[in-house]
Amino acid sequence: MKKICNLLAVVLFAAALIIPPALSVLLPREQVSLYENRTLATFPQLTARSLMSGTFVAGVEDYLTDHLVGRNQMLEAYVRLNRDVLGKPVVNDVYESDAGTLLAKLNYDHYDAEAVAWRMEQQLGELTALDELVSSYGGKFIFCGVSEQRRDRYDQYPDYLQPGTDTIDNAERLLFEGFRENGITSINMYEVFSAHGGQDAYYSKLDHHYTFAGARLTYETIMDTINLGRDEPLAVLRENDLVFHEAEGAFYGSYSRKIFNLQRVQETLLWAEPAEPIPFTRTDNGKEVEPAVFTPKEGYASYGSYMNGDIGETVIDTGRDDLPSVLIFGDSFTNPVEGLLYYSFDEMRALDLRYYDDMTLFEYIEEYQPDYVIALRDRMQYNQAVGNGVYR
Repeated sequence: MKKICNLLAVVLFAAALIIPPALSVLLPREQVSLYENRTLATFPQLTARSLMSGTFVAGVEDYLTDHLVGRNQMLEAYVRLNRDVLGKPVVNDVYESDAGTLLAKLNYDHYDAEAVAWRMEQQLGELTALDELVSSYGGKFIFCGVSEQRRDRYDQYPDYLQPGTDTIDNAERLLFEGFRENGITSINMYEVFSAHGGQDAYYSKLDHHYTFAGARLTYETIMDTINLGRDEPLAVLRENDLVFHEAEGAFYGSYSRKIFNLQRVQETLLWAEPAEPIPFTRTDNGKEVEPAVFTPKEGYASYGSYMNGDIGETVIDTGRDDLPSVLIFGDSFTNPVEGLLYYSFDEMRALDLRYYDDMTLFEYIEEYQPDYVIALRDRMQYNQAVGNGVYR
């Protein structure tokens, strides 16, 4: 009997070692982690070189870690343990305020006035050069700055998590002061949102982006600014010109997905299409794709449905040669705006310079000479000379 028990223990131990990895390889696999918002590891290619260098073994380890059977359930259990049992206020760098807003844990601000002033002088110089480039062929440059979700919500952080804001606040002040001094057309959407009900009316509680209402007001403000300088105003999609839709499934925001959507407040995701649609073609990174501006996700709603997420280059052509062209560049805040902006132009080009490297922004503008160039930047990136803050 003792031998049988020992044998059984060995068999069970071996099964515990072998079965989970085997199932992780054999069972259907996710390519993207909804909760972590990242692409999961793929199984590495076995070659003599990868085997000898050790990259194959490391790749297998990453693959098994990402695709371990029950991995999502274990991650969710970790969140529940820390939130519901241990009562930790911050889990996976997300804090849920008394008002039900999910806020990112931030580091304290070590404000260096001279460093901020120097960085903003460099950024303003580059943006001034960009404005001069667009003006050189008769185009119009517009800088549109948008807030992030936490703006005006700093008072919802507890005292022990209070983030510093001096660096960002002063970067914003210096940038827009410079725009006024240099005659660059600019829009500070924080001021516009404040005049139309404040941040709570236009920003998600579960995501760092604005809601579709915020994106729509941003689009309208950009178009109204453009039309101020035109004899014949371009069409602007107002609320009565749109058919609104509610995406199916629970909304998983950039913060709520980190805690498996276990927060108290739930939201829905809205999008809209013109009541009188116009035909168009769309290419992404040079490849023709379905002519759509919203792609539903199966089983859940995600900000990534707008324009199908962050793409290096998107071109929408409406075939109306009598209308001007537009280029908009920026991070993911541009996506829901793009889904409205194309309607007002013959051709809309959109760049996310984090993923586009065929040419610099200056070279791209020189190549296509769009009539309007719009920089749509969020305030957390004003002082950052990376990604969409690098122009040449």
